Amino acid sequence: MPEIVSSEWIRDQIMKITALCERIVTKQEEQDKRINKIEEKVDELRDKPGKRWDTVVTAILTGIVGALIVAYFTIPKT
Repeated sequence: MPEIVSSEWIRDQIMKITALCERIVTKQEEQDKRINKIEEKVDELRDKPGKRWDTVVTAILTGIVGALIVAYFTIPKT
């Protein structure tokens, strides 16, 4: 630090600190965006098994209903 501190030196130091803070904020915002994307992907992965079971149950129920409809129209009534 110089012996005589001028107002220009102080202004330059404040400008350097301001620029550094702006870079830090920008990097933090970028990290926040990346974290949000990761959270979305984790949520998708967590929900996949449940969606698969929904598909399996729907397929089974559709098969049962289809078989009942076919049986109703093909089995002779006595």
